[in-house]
Amino acid sequence: DWSSDVCSSDLLELAGYDCVAAASGHGCLQLAAEDNPDVVLMDLTLPGMDGFATCRRLQSSPETGGIPVVLMAAAVTEKTTIDGLEAGARNVVAADASEALLFARLDALVRVARSHSRLRRLAMRDELTGVFSRSLLFQARRRQLKSTTRDSDAGIGCLVADVDGFRRINDALGHL
Repeated sequence: DWSSDVCSSDLLELAGYDCVAAASGHGCLQLAAEDNPDVVLMDLTLPGMDGFATCRRLQSSPETGGIPVVLMAAAVTEKTTIDGLEAGARNVVAADASEALLFARLDALVRVARSHSRLRRLAMRDELTGVFSRSLLFQARRRQLKSTTRDSDAGIGCLVADVDGFRRINDALGHL
């Protein structure tokens, strides 16, 4: 879990959350990429880059795009809420909200984030064999081709492997 200076890390830690604090939007981006927290809780007013811009950058990054963000605002208005949700936040909370409300929202987001993480892990590997899934293989191939085409000096190699005993499966279900 995550904390910004607006909500005391001590308070969150007393409630059972593990916290890492960032003092700026850029610091939040760096720590989120390094630590991959369950939730980012941040104030809208941050030095260097406001909470909306920081949230947009977090959500647009492949490394941090799945991390739910809760924005805290001194005054939560309809515009602030809409702007926050459009920036990619999952929730906008008033800075003077009760501890019970804040913790309930954080707990709900942590549960959802952990469920999504578990589903991603299940989708990436075959349950029985532990082998990476076909879709993960194709995603990795697409990423590699993209990065290779950006670098004009790099080449692309291809390996075709034949797995014994798969002929029956290919004959029954097709090669794709």
